[in-house]
Amino acid sequence: KLKIPFTGPNSKTAKLTFNKKKCIDFVSTHSINAAKSFLLEKDKTYDLHKIINKLNFPMFVKANNSGSSFGVYKAYNEDELKKFIVDIFKIDNEIIIERFIDGREFSIGVTNFGKEIKVLAVTELISENDFFDYEAKYEGKHKELTPANINLDLENKLKTEAKKIYKVLKLSGFSRIDFIVENQLPYFLEINTIPGMTEHSIFPKQVRLNNLNMTELFTEIIQNTLK
Repeated sequence: KLKIPFTGPNSKTAKLTFNKKKCIDFVSTHSINAAKSFLLEKDKTYDLHKIINKLNFPMFVKANNSGSSFGVYKAYNEDELKKFIVDIFKIDNEIIIERFIDGREFSIGVTNFGKEIKVLAVTELISENDFFDYEAKYEGKHKELTPANINLDLENKLKTEAKKIYKVLKLSGFSRIDFIVENQLPYFLEINTIPGMTEHSIFPKQVRLNNLNMTELFTEIIQNTLK
């Protein structure tokens, strides 16, 4: 409305990608695989036993409008599930309960470079904890392998899905898209439209592996935005 140039997604897309459930539901309509999930809303009734019967334990319980793996738990039984629901409703009005997928987790940077959508190197995320939670992410209890040690077929599948998601969401600028792979099939987890940009962050490492540097990339995106 103010006609001020900006990089990254517009406000509508940014809002969609920050809401895990809405983003998953949207990309699923474009034939992109995602784990089966249910949304709980604070102060609204829900049938917990129906959810348990549909998903089976273990299952993930997540704050729907949170990032950085904050408010994410893995429930192994009904008592844990009920406790995690109570805990998350203290920080968010919506909860997503998601089928557990037993697989390897990957993250892929995608950006526009000129008129081209450039899919960067694939990074595998290996947690020392039960899953890639806040502690694993920010307290050093994980390993990152860039590039990931995967076969060419899986690499192509992941990059194809990442590019497709970038396009259907009409993204621009930087993004990092997370997947979990079960039986060689990628499942979309979530997208970060403002990925970390420190020296140790995943996205800059992927950029360097694509024979680019961050200055080149920033310059190209800014100049393209100002055209």
